[in-house]
Amino acid sequence: MRIISWNLRRASSESRAWEILEELKGDVIFLQEVTNIPKNFQAGFHIVSAIPRTQTGTEQKFSTVVLSKTTLGINSILKSKIKWVNEQLDFYTGNLLSCSTVSSSGLRINLVCVYSPAWPIPNERLKGIDISSVKLKQNDKIYCTEILWACLKEAVIKDSDAWVIAGDFNSSLTFDWKRPRGNQEIIDRMNSLGFVDSLSSSEGRLVPTFINNRGGKIIHQLDYIYLNEILKADLRK
Repeated sequence: MRIISWNLRRASSESRAWEILEELKGDVIFLQEVTNIPKNFQAGFHIVSAIPRTQTGTEQKFSTVVLSKTTLGINSILKSKIKWVNEQLDFYTGNLLSCSTVSSSGLRINLVCVYSPAWPIPNERLKGIDISSVKLKQNDKIYCTEILWACLKEAVIKDSDAWVIAGDFNSSLTFDWKRPRGNQEIIDRMNSLGFVDSLSSSEGRLVPTFINNRGGKIIHQLDYIYLNEILKADLRK
């Protein structure tokens, strides 16, 4: 199974990006900031999409998308016992898009496409709420990554089910170089739940995925494809 994740940064339907994706022949593709999918590329895929929110709560002009060669179904695998977490999850449905599929071998796979913006959830949306059980130790702000973690730690993760949590987390260990800002915490939290990033774990190091606007250097790994153990084992076959 070939899994791909890519923030297209509003690439048009004429963009070379679609040719690259076609050449890569992905079985499951997680895309962020999608403005238009060419009709010829859509052929052969099942598609689930949702529109993420801006910091002010309005709809973005692009979508978060999951494409799969096998049938996709919307599900509610992300849910928390904490009321305010569920409220934010509902509000940012297009930022944390969950669905599921069954592979050609009969393996059930839960899919979560992540588009976590660089900005935190506005303070006014969390006013008067105790966020201490969810926030990072090294960052007082709540981002979509924290909402994701709060839901995943309560999810019923069956040994027989596979999980892929992929997308643009807007979090990188390089952001912690000058001072700790919680980026390592985000990775540690995912690891503690049994999820391992396939990019950095396979290479044994951080794998840069983002070109810095200043100087054109690729130093930040903002994108991750987290897998649980059963799918890692399945992929190795």
